[in-house]
Amino acid sequence: MHMLGNIAAVVLEAVNLFLRLGGSEAIGSIGAIISGLVVLILAFTGWKGGELVYRHRVGIEEGDSAAR
Repeated sequence: MHMLGNIAAVVLEAVNLFLRLGGSEAIGSIGAIISGLVVLILAFTGWKGGELVYRHRVGIEEGDSAAR
C-alpha cells in the first residue's frame, strides 16, 4: 500500500501539472482538489512507511554489525 500510494501521488501530481499548464481555469478548481487528495495520500503512505520501519523492521539491520 505504501508503494502504490506513492505511485498514485506522483501520477496525480503529473496530471495536475499537465492541467495547470493547459490554462489557468484548472488552478482554482480541479487543481486544488487534486492537490488536497495528494496531501491525504502522502499522509497515509507516510504512516504506512513508518509502520514498515518501526513495526515490521524493514531496512533495519539487527545484531552486532548495527552498532558499528
